[in-house]
Amino acid sequence: MLEHVATFWQHRRDANVLLVHFNDLKADLGGEMRRVADFLDIRIPESSWPAVVERCTFESMQNDDTRLGGIDKLFEGGTKSFIFKGTNGRWQGVLTAEELSDYAARVAELLPPEAAKWLESGRSAVEPREA
Repeated sequence: MLEHVATFWQHRRDANVLLVHFNDLKADLGGEMRRVADFLDIRIPESSWPAVVERCTFESMQNDDTRLGGIDKLFEGGTKSFIFKGTNGRWQGVLTAEELSDYAARVAELLPPEAAKWLESGRSAVEPREA
């Protein structure tokens, strides 16, 4: 996975690339959706935004098997098992100190510090939020 991040990190400032991180979506779903829409030059009427954002919430997606096109046939439990908890950090308390140290060493070997920060925390860790 780290090699994968390294391949696109070098293109993060290309005009046709927009990095979107799960943590940023969780922190500000509406704001990140607007950022994606702006990037793609998609215009959505202001009055439609609340409903559009609501349809994209974790809970809304988890409760509607039909929107993921047959995911219930691929995953037992459908979207409720495929879209599991919508949280990060579930690995905490699972990995040993040695495993965490090995991971940190591998991250430092393969990624520049800014990319490592982005991978761990999202856009807010590497660029200031707009006011």
